[in-house]
Amino acid sequence: MTCLICIILCIITLAIYFQVTDHQFVFDDVSYITENTHVQKGLSLDNIIWSLTANVACNWHPMTLLSHMVDCHLSGLNPAGHHVTSLLFHIINTVLLFLVLKKMTAALWQSAFVAALFALHPLHVESVAWVSERKDVLSTFFWLMTMWRYVLYSQNPGFMRYLAVLLFLVLGLMSKPMVVTLPFVLLLLDYWPLKRFQSGHFNARRLVLEKIPLFIIVAASCIITFHFQNTGGAVASLDVYPFYVRAANASVAYMSYIIKMFWPFNLAVLYPYTKAIPLGQIIGSCLFLLLITFFALSVIKRHAYIAVGWFWYLGTLVPVIGLVQVGLQSMADRYTYIPLIGIFIIFAWGVPELLSRWQYKTAGLAIGTAILLSVLTVITFIQVQYWKSNITLFEHTVHVTTDNYFAHNSLGAAYAKNDNIPEASRHFYESLRINPAFSKAHNNLGAILINQGNYDEAIRHLSIALRVSPDYAEAHNNMGVAMERLGKI
Repeated sequence: MTCLICIILCIITLAIYFQVTDHQFVFDDVSYITENTHVQKGLSLDNIIWSLTANVACNWHPMTLLSHMVDCHLSGLNPAGHHVTSLLFHIINTVLLFLVLKKMTAALWQSAFVAALFALHPLHVESVAWVSERKDVLSTFFWLMTMWRYVLYSQNPGFMRYLAVLLFLVLGLMSKPMVVTLPFVLLLLDYWPLKRFQSGHFNARRLVLEKIPLFIIVAASCIITFHFQNTGGAVASLDVYPFYVRAANASVAYMSYIIKMFWPFNLAVLYPYTKAIPLGQIIGSCLFLLLITFFALSVIKRHAYIAVGWFWYLGTLVPVIGLVQVGLQSMADRYTYIPLIGIFIIFAWGVPELLSRWQYKTAGLAIGTAILLSVLTVITFIQVQYWKSNITLFEHTVHVTTDNYFAHNSLGAAYAKNDNIPEASRHFYESLRINPAFSKAHNNLGAILINQGNYDEAIRHLSIALRVSPDYAEAHNNMGVAMERLGKI
């Protein structure tokens, strides 16, 4: 039965996502692949050394860069090959999640249900259909391999088995720094389902001490990551986003992810950050988080899976919840790739227990599961289609979000690349209407105006772009072109 479930999970996931083989590179794929000469040259000693110190998109993730190099070595700049690799990792992660949960709990159907939700949920489309998010699927692969090796170590402790845990943790951190929460998750697994806290040979203090090498590695990764993000200019200062604004956004984001898990519609590649969150929404989110946390702690002895699943969700989101604000987004679907596993665990074990006295429990669960997974399959299939190109992606984004100046600018850039200048100009102007100080839109509009021969207006926009972003190289170049056209050599 285990093999059959693995085959079914692979077939369904492949059927939904196979359409990505016809998709283009989008958005940040420029930084990672299409304009990254090191990655395009494929694997070599020089490029491997470069990957160990490279700062790409304000991140340090050499394993991710190496995986892109392998893709370029095999497929060149054909997007299909890159998409297939990400899809294969998602399929492998799905099967690994099922096998690891089954290994820990011996619960076949609950483990299969969690894996199916992981494979089919629309919130995970961004991590799979966007080549730049290779870091999600790759880091999760190493995350699950770390869990697998840790389960084997917990059953029969030994130096070599512990070394394997360390190795996969390091590889995960070198794929995406979000893996820093993994040692804390291993402590949760010690409580349930491994039940090492209840063993006569172990106590809480010893289990924590056992993981000190893991925590040291994680601390080093945090320092490296902050350095790369800070030097790359991705970390917003407290002047831009005060801590109380970040805390409010974090509480609302925790709630919003759960809402989107139940109602996965209007998903977007970027949700604009807002400082004007309604007070009622903040209070409601905080109360919800506190109530669920109190409930999870109150039933921890009788229903340990609730506490483990809930704290898995809360803890694994901490690096990306916005307390250290990186980028323009208030939240992102890709951030749920690992955290939602915790919520899935709660439902997989909780619903059967809730219905334990129902006469038609088995039939009801089977029918309900079939309906749920069928609905998710359809929604996910549709969501994948939005990632076909920059135009389809950002058209959908501006449709489902409000005042998204970044999405309007990105859509304008996509239209400009396709020589649809009227549509490009319309979206650049809309971006500037929402955010008059957005330098990228000023620069992009300036480039169009230069090509139209409107040099004075182009210079006006480029001047604003350079006033906002003095080190904006492309805007300086465009300004030079405009001046040259006017004879101001």
